[in-house]
Amino acid sequence: MVGMNQIDSPLRMLFRSFGAASAQMASDALIEGLILGYNPRKVAPMVRDALGIQLNRALTICRTEVLRAHREAAHQIYAENADVVKGWRWQAALSGNTCAVCISLHGREFPMSEKMSSHPNCRCCASPITYSWEELGKRFGVDWSGVDDAGPSFEELAKKYNMSPEQIARYRARTGTGVDYFKSLTPEEQRKILGNAKWLAWKEGKFAFDDIWKSTWSDEWGAGKAAASLNELVGEDEAKRYFTLASLKKSVGWADAGEDQTFIAGKLSEFVREKIGDIVSSDTINMTNSVREHVQKHSNEFDVERAFTMLAGIIDNPLYIMQGKKSNSLQFVDDFDDKFFVLVPIKHLPEEMWVETIFIEEKNRFLRRWGKRTVYYERK
Repeated sequence: MVGMNQIDSPLRMLFRSFGAASAQMASDALIEGLILGYNPRKVAPMVRDALGIQLNRALTICRTEVLRAHREAAHQIYAENADVVKGWRWQAALSGNTCAVCISLHGREFPMSEKMSSHPNCRCCASPITYSWEELGKRFGVDWSGVDDAGPSFEELAKKYNMSPEQIARYRARTGTGVDYFKSLTPEEQRKILGNAKWLAWKEGKFAFDDIWKSTWSDEWGAGKAAASLNELVGEDEAKRYFTLASLKKSVGWADAGEDQTFIAGKLSEFVREKIGDIVSSDTINMTNSVREHVQKHSNEFDVERAFTMLAGIIDNPLYIMQGKKSNSLQFVDDFDDKFFVLVPIKHLPEEMWVETIFIEEKNRFLRRWGKRTVYYERK
């Protein structure tokens, strides 16, 4: 920590941007906290007061730099014991707020020639990988090949000490790979970590979970790790498609999202396409099963099956096509009966269009709410 606070270090230059006196107070707080073994949460208020910054930023600085110092010290200790330590293993916390980058790196082994580099707020550590008894024995011409397998197995110890299923699961997570841990989570937990669009792409096998992270470099702070964007993982066009799918699924719920199917809901007629050709670039409108199932939940409110029967005709030649609630949406409207309109919101992308939902609205109410919207097409 003392070395990281040298006069020309990135950390010290960051502190000096708040003034020389503040820089010295913040530096002293970090060094004192590390020496006394304080949790970064205890040091953060001191740094906050010294620099006059928000507590969350102070906590980010403290957690990042304290753990960076611990990792650097650990690496030096491992290097000084190279006779027994041959590398290190990435160890993540694997708690509810562990990020995708750290989960994907968890359990990965690295040589001593590579130092651990991560991202701000990272809580991960490098655990040592020691030479096996067999490898050590070979140095002295001794056969210790069976020592590593001697003694009771983990399963035997777990049974002997009556370990709970939760304790066993935590042990297996710590000693396994990040991929295995991620796959053991529920879909809801996985989406919270990856984000909806990226989760959909991963679920469909568009990229491997190990590809989530990428190495970064800063001339000021050096090497680091960051999450690869969905564009980087699958390409810009595919990324847009998955963001659209994720938006649709979010609006109707995520039940059986991994098994969702898409189908063609209808196609625009030539004369409709001519009217809105400067807005859309596709004449096919798609729909997912999850959207269909969502609409079917409202069968007690209106004749859903009749609306589905009408859908292709509404897309082919609607009564109106109007500006939707968002800049990338259109509202297809047609008569449902004498009293109600049927409304089909359509989300449009450069190459695709998707049905968001289907519902009905009383005609007079609709005209009051939507009367001032831009009308792109009106059936003659």
